[in-house]
Amino acid sequence: MNIIISAFKMSGFICTILLLGGLSAYANEKPIPKSPDINLRTALKLTLAHHPELQRFPFVIKSAEGLEQQSRITPLPKIEAGIENLLGSENFSGTDSAELNIAFSQVFEDEDKVSSRFQYASAKTKKLRAEFVQAKLQLLAETSRRYYQLLYLQQSGTLKLKQIKDYQTALSAIKRRAKAGAAALADVTRVELLLAQAQSSQLRLITQRQNAKYQLASMWQGQTDFEKVVGQFQSTFSIPQMAFFNANLKDIPIYVTQQTSIALANKKLAMEKNQSESDMNFSVGLRHHQLTSDQSLNFGFSMPLSTRNPNQGKINSAQAALEQATIDNQMLKHQLELNFAKYREQLVNQTQTLTHHQKQLAPLARKLLKQVKQGFDKGQFSVLQWVDASLEYYQQQESQLSLQHQIHLTVLELERLLGQSIKIVSTRGSQPSANQDPLTR
Repeated sequence: MNIIISAFKMSGFICTILLLGGLSAYANEKPIPKSPDINLRTALKLTLAHHPELQRFPFVIKSAEGLEQQSRITPLPKIEAGIENLLGSENFSGTDSAELNIAFSQVFEDEDKVSSRFQYASAKTKKLRAEFVQAKLQLLAETSRRYYQLLYLQQSGTLKLKQIKDYQTALSAIKRRAKAGAAALADVTRVELLLAQAQSSQLRLITQRQNAKYQLASMWQGQTDFEKVVGQFQSTFSIPQMAFFNANLKDIPIYVTQQTSIALANKKLAMEKNQSESDMNFSVGLRHHQLTSDQSLNFGFSMPLSTRNPNQGKINSAQAALEQATIDNQMLKHQLELNFAKYREQLVNQTQTLTHHQKQLAPLARKLLKQVKQGFDKGQFSVLQWVDASLEYYQQQESQLSLQHQIHLTVLELERLLGQSIKIVSTRGSQPSANQDPLTR
């Protein structure tokens, strides 16, 4: 079942599923070499290969396939043997009047009964396979989310280090001025406080970054034997419309899984109805009369008397399960529509806000810092004015980075929902290759 639409460039976890063929593709692969850095593609490979939840699915599916095979097996013939009139009294004493019976019997099931039983078992296997695909999507989405979180903390830490370096430069400058009597000691203390606050934030980021590394590595039950993750956040994506959602609803993985639940409930109901049909048992046997040394051929036939439906309770239960699955499907469709609209609107707002930051706020903050620094060199501004401009600049940079991180998380939720990627819009007039790392392309 194809759940990915090729009209969109693939990115993130969706790209990995399609290009690498799922969990079984890693069974005979060589171990991924250790590296001080790790990219998103490697993280996704490791998750597919080693996440414990994905390890159990092949066995569960194999078990279901065994039951599917079992469902086509019909009852075996029986052989029965018995002795009558043995060890009685008078004329029936001893074995003189004994009668030896040997009979073969066979239960004949209705073809519809066997077929419906197989179709039900087959539907269970299909449902498990759909759940396997859904589980891979969810786990790879979670891997991507943790990857983006670590990338955000790394880049935030890089910004903080630059800010600390600037504060250290400013502190040296204001100490020289204070020594010359051109600045107050309170101004020195102000810069020292800002520097201490930035250093404290950096220490918190280091702790958070280490925790994020463990969270990411836990997706493949591994150690944090990598130094950092590599990549850059993208800014602009092609935002899908509601018409696209409606046109591709049938291919959304979670919706596909729900459809298999409905199909399973239908097959269950059909099977229970067919199970109500009575089986016929035919037998043929040979009887040997010890008293006269004669033999006779015996025939037999039996079937239950259908005065009532022996499977009515199971039929009612299966009917209720089908109705519930149908209602669940309607509710799921409505919920998917609401979630799609929510994430789409959220992405539109976040993208607009980021554009405003990039085109208005960030350039102004950069311009202000440049002008104040130049004025400081000429003696037109104080160190505190330089520090305030620097603080404003780094706040804008952190805000922009946070927005980029939030946009990627929203895109990830849309990809998780749709089961396919959101196309990255190239700012250079060309589309990136689907084989590139979605964070670095």
